[in-house]
Amino acid sequence: MSDCSTKKIYTGGRVVGEVVGEVFKKNITGSRHILHKPRAIALSVESLTQAEHAGAREIQINDKETGRVYSCSIDDFRDKSFPIQRGGFEPQLALPLDKFEVTSPLEYMSRAAKQGEIKHAPGNGKRTRNPRGVRLESPRQLLFKGMG
Repeated sequence: MSDCSTKKIYTGGRVVGEVVGEVFKKNITGSRHILHKPRAIALSVESLTQAEHAGAREIQINDKETGRVYSCSIDDFRDKSFPIQRGGFEPQLALPLDKFEVTSPLEYMSRAAKQGEIKHAPGNGKRTRNPRGVRLESPRQLLFKGMG
């Protein structure tokens, strides 16, 4: 059953995720939804059962803050999770973070010149760029430091 239909998953009258094809997708805010001790992600038993009935075989949890995607099969989630009952919440199963496959977003590094890398040539004022990590000191700086 690998059609591309989408089915909303509800818990307590609220949409908590959706099943797309065979994947149960859920968005979370990591700082609020990831348990601290042990570091784990919890899903309600009700939402997990609904996702299975909708044909889901995989779970994919997207942390909106970090961009990380936590994924595992529903069978692994059920086998390796532990029950948890927190006040005010429905019965849940929690899976430690180290049991998930984690995909991190690409990290981009800026190659913009840092403050010490751009110098203005005397006279014409033309800018020159120092190689990264190399600090060129002027003769005046060396004289001030007592090295000239």
